[in-house]
Amino acid sequence: MNLNLGCGNRPLKDYINIDFKELPIMWSNDYFYQCLNVLDIDEYFVENSADKVVAMHLLEHFTHDEVSRLLHKIWRILKPGGHLIGIVPDVEAIIQLYKTKMDQGDFSVVDVLHMQAMSVPELTMHKTIWFDEVARYYLTRENYFAIEDFKKVQTMTGCEIRFKARAVKYEEEDFQKYLDYLEIGKGE
Repeated sequence: MNLNLGCGNRPLKDYINIDFKELPIMWSNDYFYQCLNVLDIDEYFVENSADKVVAMHLLEHFTHDEVSRLLHKIWRILKPGGHLIGIVPDVEAIIQLYKTKMDQGDFSVVDVLHMQAMSVPELTMHKTIWFDEVARYYLTRENYFAIEDFKKVQTMTGCEIRFKARAVKYEEEDFQKYLDYLEIGKGE
């Protein structure tokens, strides 16, 4: 099973496409949709059931606490070795790009509405700012994920961070061996 969280108008074939609001494209026979809040995914999908979870331009729409909770829920739903594939805006690179363009006298890049948290109504407002260190922090801080691919990309509309992270899970037997190893090391 594959999940596409916060799909908006970007559904993926062979995925369960999830968004919090109903969209006209949801009635297409080519895609499977589920209308629900992604923060509730653990109520709909069982632990260790997904091979892949895609989150393109989703995580920045949540607060720090919500991002932490959502990543934990994604980790729980992913099978051991399953992948989280994500894209977030690289705010640091976007600001640098704007500064460079303005230094060159190109003021066409100054879009006040875009810089007001790069969002529209409250439901789509960006609530966290992402750049290299932030993305790596969220993905690795609880040891839920091992980053396998991490790229900074400049697009026509700005700059983004694209990542692929593997769910790190231990079998109980392996985890007990690790704990035993730690105990052995303490005595020396």
